[in-house]
Amino acid sequence: MTGRIEQICIVSLCLIFAGIGAKAQEFTNHRGQNADSLETLLKSGTLDKTALPEIYSKLSWSYQESNPDKMAEIAQQGIPVALETKQWDRLAELYRNLGVACYNRSQYEQAFENYEKALGYTPLIPDENLRMRIESNILCNTGNVHYILNHHHQAINYYLKALALFEKLGVKQNVALTLGNIGGLFMNMENYEQAEIYLKKYHEISREVGDSLYIYDAIANLAYVELQRENYGEALVLALEALDFYDKNSEEVAERIDLISIAAEIYLEGFKNTAKAKEYASTALREAEEHNMPRSVSQACVLLSAAAIEEKNYHLAEQYAEQAFKTDSTELHCFEYLAKSKMLLGKGAEAINFFDRYMKYKDEYSTKNYQTAFSEMNVVYETGKKQLEIERQQRVIERRNTERIMFIAGLVLTVVILVLVWRMLRYRTKRNRILKEMNATKDKFFSIISHDLKNPAVAQRDALQTLVKFSEKWDSKTLSDFYSELLKSADSQVELLYNLLGWAQLQTGRMTYTPEPFDIVPRLRSEAVLITKMAEQKGVALKTDLPEEAIVTGDKNMLATVVRNLLTNAVKFTPAGGEVVLSASIGERATAITIADSGVGMTTEQVRDLFRLDNHSSRQGTAGESGTGLGLVVCKELLEKHGSALHVESEPGKGSRFWFEI
Repeated sequence: MTGRIEQICIVSLCLIFAGIGAKAQEFTNHRGQNADSLETLLKSGTLDKTALPEIYSKLSWSYQESNPDKMAEIAQQGIPVALETKQWDRLAELYRNLGVACYNRSQYEQAFENYEKALGYTPLIPDENLRMRIESNILCNTGNVHYILNHHHQAINYYLKALALFEKLGVKQNVALTLGNIGGLFMNMENYEQAEIYLKKYHEISREVGDSLYIYDAIANLAYVELQRENYGEALVLALEALDFYDKNSEEVAERIDLISIAAEIYLEGFKNTAKAKEYASTALREAEEHNMPRSVSQACVLLSAAAIEEKNYHLAEQYAEQAFKTDSTELHCFEYLAKSKMLLGKGAEAINFFDRYMKYKDEYSTKNYQTAFSEMNVVYETGKKQLEIERQQRVIERRNTERIMFIAGLVLTVVILVLVWRMLRYRTKRNRILKEMNATKDKFFSIISHDLKNPAVAQRDALQTLVKFSEKWDSKTLSDFYSELLKSADSQVELLYNLLGWAQLQTGRMTYTPEPFDIVPRLRSEAVLITKMAEQKGVALKTDLPEEAIVTGDKNMLATVVRNLLTNAVKFTPAGGEVVLSASIGERATAITIADSGVGMTTEQVRDLFRLDNHSSRQGTAGESGTGLGLVVCKELLEKHGSALHVESEPGKGSRFWFEI
């Protein structure tokens, strides 16, 4: 709800960047000397040339936190000397130092270049242990740059290479931190299954190392992962365990407040325990205010607003949402709960305004830094101010044209205002229509649940009661017919349940889209085999016209669901003696999948309303099969995730043809 993945994961990144760097920077001589003494030693001119690269490397590293420009300057001075004396370990260190200096100056491309040069010299280092220490450090630093730039896959690749070296060296602390960083990256990618695997390893190694900070950092991250996976019981246990640690370590204020908010979110979303959720969120709010942490204040207010909505206290929900907005207007979810609370209070216009802003910032939030946006706005403001000054001077010089210019400007401004008002009214009308359609869709969905699920269940219960009452009196044929009808009813209800679950997953964003290249023909044949028995029982011929191979890129399971639903529909609305044909044709840019039947067909009006839950009436199949039309809605939305569309051609009495390209 409150989006604190980055806040948790960055702990590991900072630790690994500082810790690994310190461990890799080892020197054989001149230990314990500060920067001033090293500079004096360099200027003395008494050192042998072979001793200089080590001094340059150590002196350069001493400025890594305080002065990246000085760090880069000294590293550049030492590189030619290390190259001349063929000290490949020092040369790799100096290029690494130059890369770190570029990283600290946010010059990420230059950092990549210097890390690549450093890695190029590591194979020349004769001492294997020294080579692995230096190489692992450079790999981690390269991974850190990719991490900052959100190049998740590249960062994981470098961390895994470093991890293999750390394990060979037996440096368990660095193994733990690298595992934590990989787990954090998978969290950012919302791949919680992989995140859990690496975070559990991070926790295990941290316990072996015995570092409490790492142990409870891992537990805190695991609590968030379990929350996202809706394992609320496990998430709560982990969150409370980590919170107990941070309660005893008062210096970890930010981590403690984050965990309190996570606990509140678990109680609210997982257990619907608004009392506990409010207790924890209120504590987070109080402590965040005490420590002047506006971001955390805003997040706590959002949680309290959500709890108030659950309790139907919409005025209080609105107050907390407004406090969240006033405290930190960059908190994405304050717009969401402002929109929800105001809509529930009947403030439609204000709700639409905040809903639009929520949708806008939701798209921009992950790609644009708000501080950068503020800087850009400031530049626009300064540019506009200068332009106004130029226009004022021009008006002074061209005094005779003032009236004419103002008249034209006024006319243009009036036109602009009229156009803006017209567009705003049009946009508002469109938004109201969308909201109306959403409400109608919701009502239809609940209607399906209450009617199409309830009625078959009641009918099955009554049928079973009849069966119990008369089973001993009926002959085997009557019983067989009765069982067949029960099975048909159950099959219909199972189909409806699958479609309802699929539709709900799509609406809540919980159906993961994982495209990959694959041969779709075996999948098509498999789905045809599944439907063949249903078709045979009804007396419908199911035919296929498929090529030997058709490579497409898409989600295997989603496309299989689409084809299965379309084939089921085709058989359902085709009478005995009819036929259904599944075919595929390979084009230059895409493969077309077609399901055609010789069934009852549809009118133009029925085709028009086919994918609208708000204006759709149930139709029975040719053998009395029940249906809701929800399966076609699921098909349409699954194909839209592939950037495709479901096309329909139909005529009453002549059958229907559904097709899509992938």
